Amino acid sequence: MKLGCIALFAPLLLASLSDGVRRVLGTQQSEEERVATYLTTYPVFMIIATVIAGVVFAKKAIDKWRDSVRDEIYLVGEVLHNLDEGER
Repeated sequence: MKLGCIALFAPLLLASLSDGVRRVLGTQQSEEERVATYLTTYPVFMIIATVIAGVVFAKKAIDKWRDSVRDEIYLVGEVLHNLDEGER
């Protein structure tokens, strides 16, 4: 629920912030440019959120793979060292 609210309202907040900064700086923006700013915030925010989610997913997958490789290497070494001479 929280993520949905963030995904819905964050682009509007960013567009409003951009509009406010332009007003403070005194730069004029036509109505078309203002509409274009609001229309492009959702796709840009979606791209940013997708990239962040992909990075987090890749990091988790790499950590899981790294742990499995480490465990496999150490277990193979441990099993070989713990075997008796007759069992090898």
